[in-house]
Amino acid sequence: MLTKLAQVLMSRKRLVSFTLSTAFLQAMRLLSELITMSLIDRVLFGYWKLWQLLFTYAPALQFGIINGSNRNIPFYKGAKNQDLLIKTLQVSWLSSLVGSLLIGIISYLVAYSSAKNLDITAHSWLPISLALATASWTFLGSCFSLLRSLELFQSFSLIQAITSLALLIALPLIYQLQLVGFLLSTALASVMGIILSLWILRSYLGLAWHSGVLKDLVAIGIPILIVGLSYSFLTTLDRVLISSLMGADKVGDYSLAILTFTTFSLLPLTISQYFYPRISATLGETGSPMRAYEVALQQIRLSGLVTTLAVIVGAMLIPFLVRRFLPDYAIGISAALALLPANIALSFVGGTANWLNSVRKQRLYLSTQVLAILLSLGFSLMFYGLGLGITGIALGSSLAMVTYAGVLSILSRRLLKTMSGNLNH
Repeated sequence: MLTKLAQVLMSRKRLVSFTLSTAFLQAMRLLSELITMSLIDRVLFGYWKLWQLLFTYAPALQFGIINGSNRNIPFYKGAKNQDLLIKTLQVSWLSSLVGSLLIGIISYLVAYSSAKNLDITAHSWLPISLALATASWTFLGSCFSLLRSLELFQSFSLIQAITSLALLIALPLIYQLQLVGFLLSTALASVMGIILSLWILRSYLGLAWHSGVLKDLVAIGIPILIVGLSYSFLTTLDRVLISSLMGADKVGDYSLAILTFTTFSLLPLTISQYFYPRISATLGETGSPMRAYEVALQQIRLSGLVTTLAVIVGAMLIPFLVRRFLPDYAIGISAALALLPANIALSFVGGTANWLNSVRKQRLYLSTQVLAILLSLGFSLMFYGLGLGITGIALGSSLAMVTYAGVLSILSRRLLKTMSGNLNH
């Protein structure tokens, strides 16, 4: 198995450099968060994990336009339609700017109201620092999406590496200002990444309101956005339930599970971001859902393999590392371990999801997610009712996501057979 993985990685040097630069960036973010975690109390860190939902749901304020461009840009590139490619980019820039400003304003208001509940009036910079972090990180995310869609992976990898170094250089801010320092370091590193991205994409810059292109992007992007938000809700329902059932302070006890789940989600996410443009481009070049699925299958196999290996190693190390370096968070070890099977299951979902988005069959994807959300809610409440606390919530979420991955795989393969049969006739 390891030999096969090594052969795949050697044959895909762009994927390796892209993965390493992404891993470096996420490692710096994780290091920054771990330092912050060690400096502040669990209650405040729990609130931070709730505020982090602003980063998760920020794409909703771009109204599906970036989601649509992620699909259309590689499609137009594969079809060699330069005119629509440029117009799509111009509309995307405008959407990115508006969405980033809106999430910044919302973040300021959320942090301002939360600061009163937390009685942390000394942190007068908290609302503005959260606003700067969410707005800049959201705009940087749009830049990264466009770089990936254009398959400029070499430049993208370099920008990620430099952004990572900026986070590393800004670490002293965290020691000085704690959570505020973490947010300001995120904002500063994001600005650095934005400047570099704009320079690389300078030939594609421009703000324009092409109504026909806009309508097409919204028509394609809104279903993808809804699916994305539904997936985000599925993977964040656990912390919402804990906050509702046990109070926001208990999210601090559960923050270790959130952190480990997010960390082990990075590998399949990175692989997914690499393959998604290739799946859409293959569809644009060949017009064949089967050929596009063959690319998706490569993603599924690679993502499942590396994630499974990483989770196995993580499961062995997490209890020791937490008790040794973060003893205050040892209360969440059992919940963190209970959530790990979900990471393995979801690593097999990304390729299928990318293929369904490319062939515009989001309805199947969404209906499966709705089922998973209902299962997660039911299982979590059942285990919570049995007195299992935050571990019960984690178990319920994990069981629902494993079921979701299996059902989606079966239904997508049935869809592929149907589409292949229709093409043959």
